[in-house]
Amino acid sequence: HYRSDTFYVTHFAVAQTIRGDTLKKIVPIDLVKNGKINLQLALLAGKPEETMINFHRLEEFQRKIFVESEIKPVRFTDGDLVSINRLHLLGTDFLFTEKYSEAIGYKQIIFNYEHDNMKVIYERVTQTPRRMASVKQGKQECIVEYSVKDYQVSVECIAVDLSGKITWEPYQKLTIDGVREIIPLRANMFAAIAKNGSVSVRDYRPGEKWQEKQMLSIVNPLDVSSETFEGKLYMAVCSGQTKNSVHHGSVEIFVLTGKNFVLFQHIPIETPIRIQFSVLPTGEFALYALTSNPSQPLIVFLYAGMAGFQQFAVASTIPKGHQLTVVKYPQFHKEFIVVLSANEATL
Repeated sequence: HYRSDTFYVTHFAVAQTIRGDTLKKIVPIDLVKNGKINLQLALLAGKPEETMINFHRLEEFQRKIFVESEIKPVRFTDGDLVSINRLHLLGTDFLFTEKYSEAIGYKQIIFNYEHDNMKVIYERVTQTPRRMASVKQGKQECIVEYSVKDYQVSVECIAVDLSGKITWEPYQKLTIDGVREIIPLRANMFAAIAKNGSVSVRDYRPGEKWQEKQMLSIVNPLDVSSETFEGKLYMAVCSGQTKNSVHHGSVEIFVLTGKNFVLFQHIPIETPIRIQFSVLPTGEFALYALTSNPSQPLIVFLYAGMAGFQQFAVASTIPKGHQLTVVKYPQFHKEFIVVLSANEATL
């Protein structure tokens, strides 16, 4: 909610709860219908052998709650869905999914939205689970494919044949020590969370290859978020609690100064697990932190200039969650924060 005269945040309020069985991940995705962009929430849920992706859209009149979408759920009879993600390529959002079956192993599938249905446009079978993130590489649009099971990271760039079919052209192989997750920071730059307690920042320069720009040593890094605000690139790293240690958790905030990220602020937080930057419709700069602390499951910080990020609000009545997602509707000056727990999504 915003003050009507000066347009500053006054407070956050629960708008809706979406209940379900074994909720795993929720992904905002823009789908184009009749020339108009329709933002949907893709929700992966279900027990083994019952997994599916359901879609929700914003109610059209008051625009305060989400309702079930007309898009048919995605499900498979020959395997379980284990992962979903959004890929943004060629100005369009695609839905990346991965399913697993004992018969074939892992299959990565990319969907495009056509004629009110999700259409498969890409498939690949592997013996280990794979993940994908979309990145800009100069004038090319690429994906970074990686696995939590090995050290191999591959960059493949998009190509479109005469029939309009999307294919991938291998560009470069990278070796990252036990990569957990890859997060795009901006064009020509991404961060890789490694199992050895580090965050590797990689960048691409036209005519060259992807190279390690900087290695940040972080205690138990769990998540990374980035945002450009007032012309500066900020990166936050969630440092989780460690067993048998006095470190209960923190968020380390860096700002890109010259060629390297420089520590801007250290925020002690008990048991943080996910973080997310956001520039609000009011123009304010926010940082959301999801924790495992039942008394402070969600903490909101607002940027206060050189004083850094200051705690603004604590959501103490929502269920403890495992995933944090920000859903933006700039055309309506709205923003939803989604906290996903095992059986409900709180917006």
